[in-house]
Amino acid sequence: MGRAVKFDGDVVDSCILIDYLNGEVKAQQFLDSTPKLGISPITWMEVMAGVPAQNEHQVTAWLERFTILPVDEAVMTATVKLRKLKKLKLPDAIIAATGEVHDCVIHTRDIDAYAALDKFSFKVNMPYQL
Repeated sequence: MGRAVKFDGDVVDSCILIDYLNGEVKAQQFLDSTPKLGISPITWMEVMAGVPAQNEHQVTAWLERFTILPVDEAVMTATVKLRKLKKLKLPDAIIAATGEVHDCVIHTRDIDAYAALDKFSFKVNMPYQL
């Protein structure tokens, strides 16, 4: 397994995308003003799991605006390391590992999930509060 090319944007967490789809204006303003965002496959799955069948095609097309960052060997290794150190839930660990591998900001409202990870290279940002 090879290492993917480093992504030069930021990572957005599921909660921000779900807020957007639920019509939250602050989420819409944030996503519309942030040009280069990536998501983990976990984020794609978490978003799509909550989408009614009649909206799946539309939401799938909308999600194509984001770069889906692969869970490659580097992300898998970082995920295991994070889970062993901090006992994170697997989805949060994969998203955090994606931020770690690509050395980028993770935009989320779920700050608590990432609070104990201050020794890693990625940063966490809460772009808005509800």
